[in-house]
Amino acid sequence: MFKGIKNLFKGIKNLFKGRHRPKFMALDFIKYIGPGLLVTVGFIDPGNWASNVAAGSSYGYKLLWMVTLSTVMLIILQHNAAHLGIVTGY
Repeated sequence: MFKGIKNLFKGIKNLFKGRHRPKFMALDFIKYIGPGLLVTVGFIDPGNWASNVAAGSSYGYKLLWMVTLSTVMLIILQHNAAHLGIVTGY
């Protein structure tokens, strides 16, 4: 895992230096960003948007702390779920 991340950052650094970029860079980027994008889509679904807009129009910024707290809790939950998946092999 760390070898792929290391190669990814090496490719990005070479890109800024004007060197030829490796062919595996886009695939590695998608491999490490893909799960995060799936979680983001699951977290921001249409029902969530509708309830957020309704709550925002009713309460304004009074519930902004709840958005921050729920986002932190989501990060912790996803981190634990990823570790559980790594340990169990699923």
